[in-house]
Amino acid sequence: MLRSGIKWSILLLLISVACTADLEIKHAPLDPLFHDNSSKIWVMDSIYDVLNTNYAPKDLVDKELIVFYSDGNCIIEKTKHLGQNNMRLVPFRIDSKIKELSIYLKDRLWRFNIQELSPFELLLSPTKDSDFQYSVILKPFPIY
Repeated sequence: MLRSGIKWSILLLLISVACTADLEIKHAPLDPLFHDNSSKIWVMDSIYDVLNTNYAPKDLVDKELIVFYSDGNCIIEKTKHLGQNNMRLVPFRIDSKIKELSIYLKDRLWRFNIQELSPFELLLSPTKDSDFQYSVILKPFPIY
């Protein structure tokens, strides 16, 4: 009786390994996380250098916001200036496969590795070729 149970277990293990050996794992798209298929406002809550010094202002009104739109554009603006200036749209791109965010400013490229710390907190770590060499913690604006 015990031997037949072991045989069935080994048979099921072999079948499951054989059935999944050639499967390609698809990565879930990260885009909706940033813009909720419309637009989403994120607060640059913390901005750290390599020495772990936080350069982000303490007051929400002085913090930078990034508004990501589903059309591949975003706005980067201080909270207190949102809606007051002629805000400039800049393109961004998310590569879900390698978990990378690129923001294309006029004469600079901000490129980050994306790490989800929680559903309400993202860590953006700069890549070596990024013109912005600070790590950023993003939090959704209404949750702040």
